[in-house]
Amino acid sequence: MKLGDVDGTWTSVATSMRGVAVKLPVIGALGLGLALAAIGALAGPPLKDDLDNQLKAALLSAGFTGTIENRFPVMLQGALGRTVNPKLAELGRNLFFDPVHSLGDDNSCAGCHAANAAFGDTQSIAIGVQSNMVVGAHRTGPRNQRRTPTVVNVALYPKLMWNGRFEALSGSPFDNSRSFSFPPPEGIARFNRAEHPEIKHLLIAHAHMPPTELNEAAGFRGTAGTDLHPLFAPFDDGRGSLVPLPNPDPLSLFYNSRNERIRDSFVSRLQSSPNTSVNISTYFGL
Repeated sequence: MKLGDVDGTWTSVATSMRGVAVKLPVIGALGLGLALAAIGALAGPPLKDDLDNQLKAALLSAGFTGTIENRFPVMLQGALGRTVNPKLAELGRNLFFDPVHSLGDDNSCAGCHAANAAFGDTQSIAIGVQSNMVVGAHRTGPRNQRRTPTVVNVALYPKLMWNGRFEALSGSPFDNSRSFSFPPPEGIARFNRAEHPEIKHLLIAHAHMPPTELNEAAGFRGTAGTDLHPLFAPFDDGRGSLVPLPNPDPLSLFYNSRNERIRDSFVSRLQSSPNTSVNISTYFGL
């Protein structure tokens, strides 16, 4: 656009409106202002406002109010049918940050579900055992096989994991009437209410799994030369507690699996830990 100044001399000014270059002869600053106003009126509202309005409409139609921090306790307690026990909540918080359930004492829930990243992952692929014990962008160590999802508000989710493959078949994470589904490679429908009345929530069922994952929590001590592929042998660094061998009993439901044995080791460590056993005994009246 060419702008004529007050004394009639021409000054070249380049302008583009939505990527289309225009050139208009305008005299004086007042003329420039009027021209820009006219062009703006013809062009409609800025693109940013259009996107903001579309996003706002989409969020409203999906029921997002922006007040989850106020509604979450009410929703949670309504689903539980009781108030949240603050002592048990504190115990859960402490265990979330405690590496006691890692046989190598080198990871915790919070190691991958980072509090400084909305309780999600700071890495493209998670770093579990044998890390440098740093949580955040500077975490280093061997990577495992997945990226950690956030755990914010997951108590209300009927499906877990990135693809929702862990689910409450009833449609409610608080209802185990139809079992909780854990498809291969993790397992099958498990923890049905008749056999496991104590497993009342999808997260309780899911919590049985991370401590048994070698690359997430259990580690690899004592696994070299066993049933694992030789490619895993370099990770047997001799640190931490021994990882149990697979169950050799062909009559056992957990035949050829380490999972239950790892869970038993975790419980033993938990009960013998000076930082947690007293708390657990106090909270559960043991």
